[in-house]
Amino acid sequence: MRSMLILLCFVLAVAFLVEAEDVTVGKNPCTWGPSFWCASSENAAKCGSEAIKYCESVKWNVE
Repeated sequence: MRSMLILLCFVLAVAFLVEAEDVTVGKNPCTWGPSFWCASSENAAKCGSEAIKYCESVKWNVE
């Protein structure tokens, strides 16, 4: 029982010391979806081949 308590204290201490990753919602514009991807060819290229394929599949006409 004592070893479990020590382990629990250790895990909690580590959890408090580990710095949390910044996960701001919407920070990456590619997560905004087709309205961002298909607004320009540059946006689609930044978001990868799947974004380009999607924009082309919906009759995408941007310069």
